[in-house]
Amino acid sequence: MTQPPTFTRRPVALERCSCPKCGRAESRVVLSGPDRLHGIAGEFVVAECLGCRFWYQNPHPAADEILGLYPPNYLPHLPTPIPEVTWPLTPAAVGYLRQKLGYPDLVSDQSGRPWPLSGWLTHRVQQWRAGVRLVPRFIAGGKLLEIGCGAGDRLRFLRRLGWSELHGIEPVRRAAAASRTIGFAIREDAVELALPSYPDEHFDVIVASMVLEHLLRPFDVVRLVARKLRAGGEFLFSTVVRDSLDARLFGAFWSGFDFPRHMVYFRKSDLRDLLKDDFTDIVYYHQADLIDFVRPATWRRHAGLLVDRWILALARSRIGRPLNWLLASAALTCRVSIRCRRR
Repeated sequence: MTQPPTFTRRPVALERCSCPKCGRAESRVVLSGPDRLHGIAGEFVVAECLGCRFWYQNPHPAADEILGLYPPNYLPHLPTPIPEVTWPLTPAAVGYLRQKLGYPDLVSDQSGRPWPLSGWLTHRVQQWRAGVRLVPRFIAGGKLLEIGCGAGDRLRFLRRLGWSELHGIEPVRRAAAASRTIGFAIREDAVELALPSYPDEHFDVIVASMVLEHLLRPFDVVRLVARKLRAGGEFLFSTVVRDSLDARLFGAFWSGFDFPRHMVYFRKSDLRDLLKDDFTDIVYYHQADLIDFVRPATWRRHAGLLVDRWILALARSRIGRPLNWLLASAALTCRVSIRCRRR
């Protein structure tokens, strides 16, 4: 690989593109905005395809600029535990993983025997936690690939659960090196270049956490994922959707735009189209993350809207987290994890 670009806040080269969903060239401008999170100079544009109505960044950063959009302190690239990756192995969690996801030898981090799943609420909570954290069904001796594995936190957690043949794709050099240091087989390249190098029908599980929205051609990548999975193999991934309460509340300030790093902006109907040809048994788990309300309310605070003051006050109160869980259970939050199987 060539030396990746260094992060700077200078303007980046942009290039026009066709719709990544249907390929149509014609589009209209929906809105535009700056990089509010990391301060890269410029104004970035959301376009809507005039054919399929898919939203995508157009023009988008040139391919050789993309790695330079991520600062050195970008959390997924750092070798530090990420809370949404790891899952405390409580007796309740171990009980669920043993009985429902096939991890027979798992031992709890805490004293006490694994809980039987006798209660409906216990079952639903543990099912949701496994779903949002992209925990696959266990296959003894199975092959698992994580796309965008970062510094290896999820792979390390999966190894702890009993997986042994673990692979990763990671384009960021320092993150790929951190994953290799802890013993994983990592291909350091863009997913579009690395994924075709694996044999077809090679993996039992492929995982991709908050990756698809960063890709220029996610529909093409998911078709490749299907080819690399064995029949019945699991694809577990997470992304953000724009038909959510926070997206409607904040408009152009919605944190899911994350200009210029997010290249596409899915609706749930787009995700159904993404999966319908190659996958079945599709289950959605909405995540509960207050940052998706706090961050845009903070950015928009200069407008003096009373609703933003209320949102920030609620988020900081004792009812903020339970309220966000209720929104997630009602499928109103933007972050969603999906579990499905290759046909």
